[in-house]
Amino acid sequence: MNTEPREDFYSVPIRRTRWSSIWIALAAFFASSLLAAAFCGLLIWSSIKVGGAVIIIVFGLLCGAMFFFSRPWQRRYARSFDSRRPGIRFAGGVLAVPVTDDLMLQFNLAEPHEWRYGWFEAVVATNAAPTTHTRAVLTYATLAQAGQQLLLKAEESVREAQMAGWPKSAEVPQTTPVVRLWATDLVALVEALRSLTELRSKEA
Repeated sequence: MNTEPREDFYSVPIRRTRWSSIWIALAAFFASSLLAAAFCGLLIWSSIKVGGAVIIIVFGLLCGAMFFFSRPWQRRYARSFDSRRPGIRFAGGVLAVPVTDDLMLQFNLAEPHEWRYGWFEAVVATNAAPTTHTRAVLTYATLAQAGQQLLLKAEESVREAQMAGWPKSAEVPQTTPVVRLWATDLVALVEALRSLTELRSKEA
């Protein structure tokens, strides 16, 4: 996405479902397993004497490493699926957000409006095993104008919001409707639109 504040057009994909990311992750794990198994097979048939425990350790290390390093590729591929459908568009000073297939919210950012944004993080113990903790993260931005409200959120990362200097929140906003984005797109969009609004205010 172009984030140059002097540009008057942006387009951001919406995350419709997590299933594409799940299937891509499963495919990446399967491919990593095959490659690790092929390498271990070469070790077994080679002249190098290795034990069964070594083969298992090598397989686990290779499979985990290849899956981990393929994460950026997995994210790009999943995002490309979302990019094939209409997303959020900003043109002519108007932000158009498709909430559903039948509902489109529009915000005229040349008129008074309010942005609120931040990130949320919570680490809680699971009910089944108190010693096991889960980490919940959320990057969000709310937009309000003339009684119309919108919550944009991303649940996979808060690193982008932290790098942009967004504040940490004590709770998750309850604004509706809710539209899910990728964290990188969410932060870039809000920062670009805020910069554009501030620039126009100074020029006015």
